Amino acid sequence: MHVIKLIDFGGTTSIFDERGSHIQEQHRKFAGNIAFASGYSLCGRATSKRDDLISLVYMLFYIHSGSLSFLKID
Repeated sequence: MHVIKLIDFGGTTSIFDERGSHIQEQHRKFAGNIAFASGYSLCGRATSKRDDLISLVYMLFYIHSGSLSFLKID
């Protein structure tokens, strides 16, 4: 039996506006999986594609090694 796991990165926003200027940070309530969240999102900062990439790297490390050094679970 094959298992397919899906990841949704749809809850992010751009860090640049339509003119290419950096958008001021807005503090937000955390939403997501704390194990794979970036430090930026844990501090309440607005999430962006940067946070998606950080989370993806954490997940890839977890899939490859079976654990993350900062987590207490295996």
